[in-house]
Amino acid sequence: MGDDVDHQRVYTMVAALDYFYWVFGAWLGGTLGSILAIQIKGLAFAMTALFLVLALDQILKEKSHVSSVSGLVITVVCLALVGSTYFLLVPFRLFQRGNQTPRYIQGLREFLPGAIMVMLVVYCLRNVTWLSGNHGWPDLIACTLTILVHLKWRSLFASMIIGTTAYILMVNFVF
Repeated sequence: MGDDVDHQRVYTMVAALDYFYWVFGAWLGGTLGSILAIQIKGLAFAMTALFLVLALDQILKEKSHVSSVSGLVITVVCLALVGSTYFLLVPFRLFQRGNQTPRYIQGLREFLPGAIMVMLVVYCLRNVTWLSGNHGWPDLIACTLTILVHLKWRSLFASMIIGTTAYILMVNFVF
């Protein structure tokens, strides 16, 4: 932008348009969703694919994988101790409004992104029945495909779309 441009006005307009697009998109999606009422079995895998790709990006950026491995361990231990029903209540209880965030947590800013992304992936896969039914094959195949596509093209959208489409096709027509 040139010197004669009012930067504050441009930033305000961009923020206003972003907000408008978000509100309009949410309204349009809610309206069309209620009118069409289409249920696509397996579409929820899109969130798993998103968190998987974000976790993979964090892992690839890390010099040491302590953050990601600890996120995996902490999540598995917490799921084993409190179960998936109460899993999200633990952080809400620890970090209630009014409580001061502990200093050791504040010091983990560099550490937490990788750990959190891995935790979200594990949380998304918490209800997969690995020992019965289809033994989690659709999840395993779609996650692997999502990772491979992301490693090849480094495209968040391509990885999510290909992984989610594969998952939808598997749960609806294969398994």
